[in-house]
Amino acid sequence: MPRARDLLNRFRPSGTPGAAGAAGVPVDRTGGAAAELAPLFAALEPTERECQALLDRAADDARRIRGQAEEEAQRLVVEARERQSAERAAVVAELRDHRAARGAATAAEAQRRAAQVRELSAARTAGCVDDVVAAVRALAGEGG
Repeated sequence: MPRARDLLNRFRPSGTPGAAGAAGVPVDRTGGAAAELAPLFAALEPTERECQALLDRAADDARRIRGQAEEEAQRLVVEARERQSAERAAVVAELRDHRAARGAATAAEAQRRAAQVRELSAARTAGCVDDVVAAVRALAGEGG
């Protein structure tokens, strides 16, 4: 059976990373950690410089791309302004042609309907003329 002293020894303070002091406890926790991590940070310096170089190149690329995009946008605006009058004239001509075509179609439809009305009136007039002539003859015959 374990003694009480053995049980309590399990909870004794123990050392942590860093320089060891009396009874296994570090003397200076911050100084020891800085000294311990200094080689790691030194090893990371080239990586940090490379990351900064990548960021600088990316910023330069972004400025260059933005400048090219602005130049392209200005060129497109100038080109659009130069083509504006020609495009407007083309649209006006297209509308004029469309209006002329619609006018011609409307005129053709009107002529077709007028011909139908003439045919219908000619057919009805012939029948009416016969009725009028018969009515006049009947009146003339009665009056005479």
